[in-house]
Order: sequence, then structure tokens, then C-alpha cells
Amino acid sequence: GLKILDVEEIDTHGGSLRIYGCHKDDPRKTKKSVKLLLKEEKLQGLQKLKTYQDFQLHANRVKNQLLNFLIEQKNNGKKIVGYGAAAKGNTLLNYAGIKSDLLPVVYDGAITKQGCFMPGSHIPILSPKYLNHTKPDYVLILPWNIAKEVRKQNTTAEKKGIKFIVTSGPKGENEVGYDANDIGHYFHNREQYKYHNLKQRRTYKVGMVLVDKYGRTSPVIPST
Repeated sequence: GLKILDVEEIDTHGGSLRIYGCHKDDPRKTKKSVKLLLKEEKLQGLQKLKTYQDFQLHANRVKNQLLNFLIEQKNNGKKIVGYGAAAKGNTLLNYAGIKSDLLPVVYDGAITKQGCFMPGSHIPILSPKYLNHTKPDYVLILPWNIAKEVRKQNTTAEKKGIKFIVTSGPKGENEVGYDANDIGHYFHNREQYKYHNLKQRRTYKVGMVLVDKYGRTSPVIPST
């Protein structure tokens, strides 16, 4: 058997835990950091089932607002592309059922990904060097945790008026179109992520979403 000896909060993926374990009969005492983190988890409600049920509703909101935003911008003649062919972004695209009709391309700096397609959605992945030629109105940063880095790498595009956006900030600001520049302070202050502490949300009247008794939602059905 094993036991947790120590735990450390790190920045990876927007916030992760590095856990140190040892054999259960190891004479070393469990460090104070473990007790403090368990106390914080209890305060955040992580030992309650309702917390995870509410989290599902939050995930549904992120999905629906993203779909609404993409449909509205397409109807307004705006062009939106994606940036970052990361696993978290791909999960979001497939969960929301987003295909190349709403997000025609995703740019990524990894040579091994360029010329391939996003799994499931089959959205093509291209080199960022083509971004300025595409001249989109918005660039949707799929891995929000590297938003600052992406913006620094694409200052030329921003100077041309291209707006970089994220779907959801790490503190729970759940608003599509949220300026990627505004979440930068998080990476310095290490504020606690509280998904339930939502600020104002946008509602786009472009259709309807069907919700069943379990809180599961259908894709957005455009209004006619």
C-alpha cells in the first residue's frame, strides 16, 4: 500500500497537483501541505456530489454559449478560426459537435500536427504562418491556459485587428468572446479556480436547445 507524503500546486495545464507518495509503512510523516489542500477541497465542496452535478451544468453552458457565438458570428459574416490542436480543445470541439462549417481551420505550431486533422471533427490543422493570410475576425484559443503565450507569438496578427478570444477563463468567467488578454493576471496571482462563481453571460437568440431531465442538451437548433 501507499500513502500521500506531500502535494504541490503547479501551473501545468492551467493548474495541476504534483503528488508525492511513499510506502504506507514509511516512517516519514505526511506534510502539512496535504492537510491544507484537503481542507481547501472541502471548503470548495469537492466532497459533495452536488458540486459535480453542478459542474455538468457549467460544462453544458460553455458548450451552448460557444455554439451560439459561432453561429451568430457566421450569420453576421464574420470569420473565426481556432488556435492550438491540444487535447483539451479537441475534447471541447467534439463535446459541442463543432465541425469545419463553424470552425474551418485550427492553427498549431507543432510541425507533427500540421497537415493533419482534429480527431472527430476532421478540422484541418495548419501552420500559424498562414494565419495572417487568412485574415480572420476572431481567433478562438482552444487551450486557454496558454492564451498569453499564443498572443505573444501573434502580435502581428493583433496589430492587424484580429481579436484573440477564449471560451472560458480559469476563474469561471464563462463568456465566449472573453478577451484572452484579460486572463493574464491569473497566471501571476494564482487565484483559486471557482467554476461556480460565474459573472455575466451572453445569450444569443439564434435558436433553441433541448434539455432532457438529466440536464443533457442537444446541439443548438437554429431559428428559422
